[in-house]
Formats: sequence, C-alpha cells, structure tokens
Amino acid sequence: MDMYRRPEKLLAACEVLTPISVEMADSLKIPGMPPFVFIPLHKGADSFMSNDQFLRFYWPTLKAQVLGMIDAGLVPILFVEGSYNKRLDVIADCGLPAGKTVWWFDQTDLKEAKKKIGHWACIGGNVPSSLFITGTAQQMEDYCRELIEYAGDGGGFFIAPGVAPESAREENVRAFLESTEKYGVY
Repeated sequence: MDMYRRPEKLLAACEVLTPISVEMADSLKIPGMPPFVFIPLHKGADSFMSNDQFLRFYWPTLKAQVLGMIDAGLVPILFVEGSYNKRLDVIADCGLPAGKTVWWFDQTDLKEAKKKIGHWACIGGNVPSSLFITGTAQQMEDYCRELIEYAGDGGGFFIAPGVAPESAREENVRAFLESTEKYGVY
C-alpha cells in the first residue's frame, strides 16, 4: 500500500535501512567460518510487483545491500523465491562483480538464468519440491540429469531444491543425491 500512498517515504525508509542491514550482516561474521550471508527474496517475485515497481522500490536498495556486503568481504546468497524470469535482464545488466554472488532459484527458468547471469555468478536450485513429494525416482533422476547438463555446463552451478521439500519421499531424496553424484561431475 505504501508504494501507492507514500512512495517517497517508502523509498527514504529503504535508503535508511540499507546501510543498517549491511552493518548487521558484517557484524555477524564468525572468524573461521565462510562469510556467507543468506538473503531470502520473498517479495521480489514476478507475480508480486510489476517491473516498474521492482525497478523503483526493490532493486536499487537490494543492489546497494549486495554491493555493501561484497565490499565488507561477505558473499551474498540470494534465495530467489518464486519466479524471477522477468527480473533476469535487470540482474544481468546490473554490474555486480563477477564471482561474488550466489543466486539460488526456486522457479526461475535456469536455462535463461545460465545464459544471462551464469557467466559471472554462481547459480543453482530449481528442483521442484513437488518432484520430491509426488514424482518417481526415475523422474527425479531425469530432471536432475537434464538440469546438470544445461546449467552445469562451464561450471558455476549447484543443484538444490527450489524450496525445502516437506514430506519428501525417501526414494526421491535418494535419487536426487545419487543423480547429483552420477551426473554432477564436469
């Protein structure tokens, strides 16, 4: 509602919170541990707001946060819930430094993500939770093999569920792990 009622106040609040979030992430570093920062992107999905709203209210401060964390020696892991198919061009042309971010996708087209950002960022995810719950072990193996073949080409890819699968069938979890070992060597 604030995007419509008080857009300037919303933008000002986002700008105030950006350095605070970077400082908080930096203060939580633990010596000897990997400097990863997990950033769940709950509200940036294609279905949540328009591209114009994303470009005005969401992306500028997210990008500033990511750059601030990179400058602090952290590695942002951006968990992209939902689909970011309409956002890939923005991310592709954003100027984030190569090799400094991890993009964990839920429902985004990984073929497009590989083409657009896979040459400068680590990407992964996209194994549907529904496949863990309702698929067969053979469907899981086939899906993982295909995903590894196109997204793993050239490196910079990790395989993972799109979201945490609750009530996953044991044989499908086993097929996920075994297919990753079988096809995930490149």
